Amino acid sequence: MGWLSRRRHIESESPGHNDVLTVIPIEHDVSQGGDAAAFAAWLYANLMSTPAAIQQHRAAVEFVWEGYSDDPRELWDIPEVVAFNRDLNQRWPCSLYFLHPDSNSMLVMVFSLLGATLVREPVAGRAVSRVDRRALSDLISTSWEPTLRKVAGLAGVPGALVEDMLQSATIRFLS
Repeated sequence: MGWLSRRRHIESESPGHNDVLTVIPIEHDVSQGGDAAAFAAWLYANLMSTPAAIQQHRAAVEFVWEGYSDDPRELWDIPEVVAFNRDLNQRWPCSLYFLHPDSNSMLVMVFSLLGATLVREPVAGRAVSRVDRRALSDLISTSWEPTLRKVAGLAGVPGALVEDMLQSATIRFLS
Protein backbone atom coordinates (compact mmCIF):
# COMPACT_ATOMS: atom_id res chain seq x y z
CA MET A 1 0.00 0.00 0.00
CA GLY A 2 1.29 3.49 -0.79
CA TRP A 3 2.65 5.97 1.75
CA LEU A 4 -0.55 7.98 2.21
CA SER A 5 -2.64 4.85 2.58
CA ARG A 6 -0.29 3.57 5.29
CA ARG A 7 -0.33 6.72 7.43
CA ARG A 8 -2.05 6.64 10.80
CA HIS A 9 -5.75 6.39 10.07
CA ILE A 10 -6.97 9.23 12.26
CA GLU A 11 -4.64 12.12 12.91
CA SER A 12 -6.83 14.26 15.16
CA GLU A 13 -7.01 14.01 18.93
CA SER A 14 -10.72 13.21 18.99
CA PRO A 15 -12.11 10.71 16.47
CA GLY A 16 -15.53 12.32 16.30
CA HIS A 17 -18.03 14.54 18.04
CA ASN A 18 -18.85 11.72 20.44
CA ASP A 19 -15.34 10.18 20.72
CA VAL A 20 -16.48 6.87 19.26
CA LEU A 21 -15.08 5.73 15.92
CA THR A 22 -16.87 3.03 13.95
CA VAL A 23 -14.35 1.15 11.82
CA ILE A 24 -15.97 -0.69 8.92
CA PRO A 25 -13.81 -3.14 6.97
CA ILE A 26 -14.37 -3.52 3.25
CA GLU A 27 -13.29 -7.04 2.44
CA HIS A 28 -10.90 -7.51 -0.45
CA ASP A 29 -13.27 -9.66 -2.51
CA VAL A 30 -16.05 -7.08 -2.04
CA SER A 31 -13.94 -4.17 -3.31
CA GLN A 32 -12.48 -6.32 -6.10
CA GLY A 33 -16.00 -7.07 -7.34
CA GLY A 34 -16.64 -3.39 -8.10
CA ASP A 35 -20.36 -3.65 -7.20
CA ALA A 36 -21.11 -1.76 -4.01
CA ALA A 37 -24.87 -2.49 -3.90
CA ALA A 38 -24.79 -4.87 -0.93
CA PHE A 39 -22.30 -2.73 0.99
CA ALA A 40 -24.35 0.43 0.38
CA ALA A 41 -27.52 -1.36 1.53
CA TRP A 42 -25.67 -2.45 4.68
CA LEU A 43 -24.55 1.15 5.33
CA TYR A 44 -28.11 2.45 4.94
CA ALA A 45 -29.47 -0.26 7.24
CA ASN A 46 -26.81 0.14 9.94
CA LEU A 47 -25.85 3.81 9.89
CA MET A 48 -29.15 5.37 8.84
CA SER A 49 -31.85 3.20 10.39
CA THR A 50 -33.00 5.88 12.85
CA PRO A 51 -32.35 9.57 13.49
CA ALA A 52 -30.35 8.52 16.57
CA ALA A 53 -28.14 6.21 14.48
CA ILE A 54 -27.56 8.99 11.95
CA GLN A 55 -26.60 11.38 14.73
CA GLN A 56 -24.39 8.81 16.47
CA HIS A 57 -22.29 8.14 13.38
CA ARG A 58 -21.82 11.76 12.24
CA ALA A 59 -18.13 12.22 11.30
CA ALA A 60 -17.31 9.03 13.19
CA VAL A 61 -16.85 6.33 10.53
CA GLU A 62 -13.63 4.95 9.07
CA PHE A 63 -13.55 2.50 6.17
CA VAL A 64 -10.63 0.07 5.98
CA TRP A 65 -10.01 -1.56 2.60
CA GLU A 66 -8.65 -5.00 3.47
CA GLY A 67 -6.21 -7.11 1.49
CA TYR A 68 -4.09 -4.35 -0.02
CA SER A 69 -1.28 -4.00 2.53
CA ASP A 70 1.23 -5.72 0.22
CA ASP A 71 0.27 -3.61 -2.80
CA PRO A 72 2.75 -0.72 -3.26
CA ARG A 73 0.13 1.49 -4.93
CA GLU A 74 -2.09 3.98 -3.17
CA LEU A 75 -5.64 2.65 -2.87
CA TRP A 76 -6.92 5.30 -5.31
CA ASP A 77 -4.44 4.01 -7.88
CA ILE A 78 -5.96 0.51 -7.83
CA PRO A 79 -8.65 0.35 -10.56
CA GLU A 80 -10.86 -2.14 -8.69
CA VAL A 81 -10.89 0.02 -5.54
CA VAL A 82 -11.66 3.12 -7.60
CA ALA A 83 -14.53 1.35 -9.40
CA PHE A 84 -15.94 0.12 -6.08
CA ASN A 85 -15.67 3.57 -4.46
CA ARG A 86 -17.31 5.28 -7.41
CA ASP A 87 -20.16 2.78 -7.38
CA LEU A 88 -20.48 3.23 -3.61
CA ASN A 89 -20.69 7.00 -3.99
CA GLN A 90 -23.46 6.61 -6.57
CA ARG A 91 -25.44 4.37 -4.24
CA TRP A 92 -24.51 6.02 -0.90
CA PRO A 93 -23.32 9.62 -1.40
CA CYS A 94 -23.07 10.21 2.34
CA SER A 95 -19.30 10.26 2.86
CA LEU A 96 -19.14 13.92 3.84
CA TYR A 97 -21.61 13.35 6.68
CA PHE A 98 -20.40 10.01 8.03
CA LEU A 99 -16.67 9.64 7.34
CA HIS A 100 -14.32 11.17 9.86
CA PRO A 101 -12.93 14.28 8.15
CA ASP A 102 -9.30 13.44 9.00
CA SER A 103 -9.55 9.78 8.07
CA ASN A 104 -7.85 7.85 5.32
CA SER A 105 -11.38 6.96 4.24
CA MET A 106 -12.19 10.51 3.24
CA LEU A 107 -8.87 10.87 1.44
CA VAL A 108 -9.31 7.59 -0.44
CA MET A 109 -12.90 8.43 -1.40
CA VAL A 110 -12.05 11.91 -2.69
CA PHE A 111 -9.03 10.70 -4.66
CA SER A 112 -10.96 7.69 -6.01
CA LEU A 113 -13.85 9.84 -7.18
CA LEU A 114 -11.80 12.62 -8.72
CA GLY A 115 -8.54 10.99 -9.65
CA ALA A 116 -5.34 12.18 -8.05
CA THR A 117 -2.27 13.68 -9.58
CA LEU A 118 1.02 13.08 -7.82
CA VAL A 119 3.11 16.25 -7.50
CA ARG A 120 6.33 17.08 -5.70
CA GLU A 121 6.23 19.60 -2.87
CA PRO A 122 8.83 22.28 -3.58
CA VAL A 123 10.18 22.44 -0.02
CA ALA A 124 9.97 18.91 1.35
CA GLY A 125 10.51 17.25 -2.00
CA ARG A 126 8.13 14.43 -1.18
CA ALA A 127 5.30 13.28 -3.40
CA VAL A 128 1.85 14.59 -2.59
CA SER A 129 -1.43 13.72 -4.28
CA ARG A 130 -3.65 16.54 -5.42
CA VAL A 131 -7.06 16.71 -7.07
CA ASP A 132 -8.60 19.20 -9.47
CA ARG A 133 -10.09 21.95 -7.28
CA ARG A 134 -12.99 22.64 -9.64
CA ALA A 135 -13.95 18.96 -9.79
CA LEU A 136 -13.80 18.73 -6.00
CA SER A 137 -15.90 21.86 -5.61
CA ASP A 138 -18.46 20.37 -8.02
CA LEU A 139 -18.50 17.07 -6.10
CA ILE A 140 -19.17 18.89 -2.84
CA SER A 141 -21.81 21.28 -4.21
CA THR A 142 -23.73 18.93 -6.51
CA SER A 143 -23.54 15.62 -4.64
CA TRP A 144 -22.23 15.73 -1.10
CA GLU A 145 -23.77 19.01 0.08
CA PRO A 146 -27.39 18.17 -0.86
CA THR A 147 -26.98 14.70 0.66
CA LEU A 148 -25.38 16.11 3.81
CA ARG A 149 -28.28 18.55 4.24
CA LYS A 150 -30.85 15.77 3.73
CA VAL A 151 -29.15 13.31 6.11
CA ALA A 152 -28.57 16.01 8.73
CA GLY A 153 -32.22 17.00 8.45
CA LEU A 154 -33.30 13.40 9.11
CA ALA A 155 -31.16 13.39 12.26
CA GLY A 156 -32.30 16.81 13.44
CA VAL A 157 -28.82 18.30 13.20
CA PRO A 158 -29.02 22.08 13.63
CA GLY A 159 -28.52 24.15 10.48
CA ALA A 160 -25.56 26.00 12.01
CA LEU A 161 -23.74 22.70 12.51
CA VAL A 162 -24.46 21.67 8.91
CA GLU A 163 -23.03 24.98 7.69
CA ASP A 164 -19.96 24.41 9.89
CA MET A 165 -19.48 20.91 8.43
CA LEU A 166 -19.69 22.28 4.88
CA GLN A 167 -17.33 25.16 5.63
CA SER A 168 -14.84 22.83 7.31
CA ALA A 169 -14.93 20.44 4.33
CA THR A 170 -14.44 23.28 1.89
CA ILE A 171 -11.48 24.63 3.83
CA ARG A 172 -9.96 21.17 4.35
CA PHE A 173 -10.24 20.02 0.76
CA LEU A 174 -9.83 23.24 -1.18
CA SER A 175 -7.08 24.99 0.77
